[in-house]
Amino acid sequence: MVRYRCIKGTDTNNACNIFYGKMKSNLQNIAVHYCTIQTLDAILKEGFLRAVDSRFMNDLGEYEFGINVIKNKFDKIIESNVIPVTVSFSCEPDLTTQWAMYAKELGVGIEMDFGFSSYWRDAKNDKTIITIDDFPPEIAQEGRNNKFITVGTSYPLKVIYYDDKGESTDESINQLKKAINDAHENVGRIKNYTPPKFDDIYQFASTFIKSKAFEYEKEARISTFIMDELNSISPKIYFHANSCYLRPYVNLCFIRENTNGIENIGWPIKTIWVGPGRNQIKAVESVIKRLELGDVKCFPVPFEEFEKRLEEYIADMYTYVGIKADKAKKYTNDILSEVFTNNMKYKQNGTQKSHKCLDFDEYKTAQMIINDAIKKAKGNIVKYYIEEYSAVYTESYVKDKAKEQAAKLVNEFESYNYFSYYGIRIKSSQKPFSFV
Repeated sequence: MVRYRCIKGTDTNNACNIFYGKMKSNLQNIAVHYCTIQTLDAILKEGFLRAVDSRFMNDLGEYEFGINVIKNKFDKIIESNVIPVTVSFSCEPDLTTQWAMYAKELGVGIEMDFGFSSYWRDAKNDKTIITIDDFPPEIAQEGRNNKFITVGTSYPLKVIYYDDKGESTDESINQLKKAINDAHENVGRIKNYTPPKFDDIYQFASTFIKSKAFEYEKEARISTFIMDELNSISPKIYFHANSCYLRPYVNLCFIRENTNGIENIGWPIKTIWVGPGRNQIKAVESVIKRLELGDVKCFPVPFEEFEKRLEEYIADMYTYVGIKADKAKKYTNDILSEVFTNNMKYKQNGTQKSHKCLDFDEYKTAQMIINDAIKKAKGNIVKYYIEEYSAVYTESYVKDKAKEQAAKLVNEFESYNYFSYYGIRIKSSQKPFSFV
């Protein structure tokens, strides 16, 4: 029986950061966390994802599989009572295999954008930009007494898949071996730092290895350890009961410093996909209401990113209704130029600019921008169909016919597409219902 040993955050934290840095080619910026709709509600409300003890993941035996691959590659017996904890994602939204697991009643896929570093520019390197806060968001564990324990890692790594013999042509294993060695050696070179045990880093690295039998999941992961910082902040360990056993986990969130201290700002949610389960239409409506009327923990989106997402939404609408690309682009540019004229993307501060970041006081402004943009987009669709039908129908009939066709197509699009004032898209999967 392996007993838990919480590790002091400093040394192993640095080792994990070095490992992540050496595995950058496996970085996954867009990652989707598939879960139940009940879990979605908890994530929006509390801002946490569960990092589960790696021995109790959904795919039984996967942790042991990764350990055995590491043992074979390093020809070493691994002895450690430090157990990594892991959050799982998929690299693809709207993945049928994941809906088959999570959407039988009703599941969702929370698509996150881990390329958020562009929101927080380094003022030292770019003198025209003032950073929103003193440092960009980073991942932390929930500690006791409303404290946080910094984890350091900030993005998922794609899983390396092996066949049951532990063999693969994937060059990532050589990169992984080098990352393990560098993580150990480089920490040892840092003044006043003691390298963590090699076995601890082996345990950590093994969470990024899975059997090729699960390749269809297209998985990516964030892994860490249960940390216990030098200043004696203790981690909060929870248990979730499934049908067979109790699964230990810790809560992870992104934190950011503001004038009130350290704040849990949730996760960088970009899109919420509602799976093709029972009562899908009602579920989409309920998620929309949940975002618009309930408290939501998610990244505040700067206008620059907000405008980009709104542009994508309008472009998708135009594509759906059949407007040609060149005309759609002109329509979109004209709309965005107009609706953002009176809502500056940047606040001027002498010769410098800072991102005007949407916060809770500015969501009414965001909603006004969205409503205005979508109203103009619908007007352009009617205008487009008037032009298209003018050669086919008589003048008195053209306008009514164009309005009817435009309304029909827009209603179809909006039935499974919505843009929230948080800058979050809500999309319903169009996959067939064969597995429900």
